[in-house]
Amino acid sequence: WAAAMLGASNQEFQHLVAEQSKAVLEMGKLEELLLLSWSSPDSQLSEMIQDEVTRRANPSHFVGLAAAARAAVSDDVLGILWACSFAKHLTRRFREATWQLMSQVGEQLDLSQQPFKEAARTQDTGSHLVGFWQRQT
Repeated sequence: WAAAMLGASNQEFQHLVAEQSKAVLEMGKLEELLLLSWSSPDSQLSEMIQDEVTRRANPSHFVGLAAAARAAVSDDVLGILWACSFAKHLTRRFREATWQLMSQVGEQLDLSQQPFKEAARTQDTGSHLVGFWQRQT
């Protein structure tokens, strides 16, 4: 990526990097794909990374994940989106998949906060419980 930004290019080198990277795309962690997306000036490799992340980006995988793990995955996916966009290799499919994924993650975050919001609301008003207990006795 840095070489490409400086205008230096070596097609043979880029091809070798792309070929080596293709072999590990399915096995790589998201953070490794993030680093690879920033380091690759090759549009074909960039599209392959986006396709792999899109394949993995199933919102149901986020259900039950700890908040820290959910945040790390979100950061990696958004970082890949940024890198691909910056290199002008962002595909519509990946952009839309990322939007859907982040919408689902936001929804899950909202739902995970529901019990805390309910408890806070109950503590603030609490008067509805007084009437409930009075009717029971």
